[in-house]
Amino acid sequence: MAKMSEEVAVLVQWVVKDITSAFRRNPHIDEIGLIPCPEARYNRSPIVLVENKLGEESWCAKFLLPYIHNELLLYRTRKQWLNKDELIDITCTLLLLNPDFTMAWNVRKELILSGTLNSIKDLH
Repeated sequence: MAKMSEEVAVLVQWVVKDITSAFRRNPHIDEIGLIPCPEARYNRSPIVLVENKLGEESWCAKFLLPYIHNELLLYRTRKQWLNKDELIDITCTLLLLNPDFTMAWNVRKELILSGTLNSIKDLH
């Protein structure tokens, strides 16, 4: 079971990194969506960027959302330390998957108030 959770952790870190780099490569992304794909068919990133459209293969959402949600909960209860870049990346990913996630918005607000995150750049 530990091996499975390690594999999920590696997968999630890979996907979060790919989402972050997609936004860095193309800051003009204007559409985000899930690509119906019940299972991973190729050993490649489940994040697809075409022109200004960002897609995530649906098979990875079942791993991504619970894992990142748990990471943020552990951070908020002070049971786990996350550096500022990790917080920015996981809250961005959480909000892409579920924009109604209040805790992620609150963490981003704290990052803006502390000067870690630029609100103008973030909302662009």
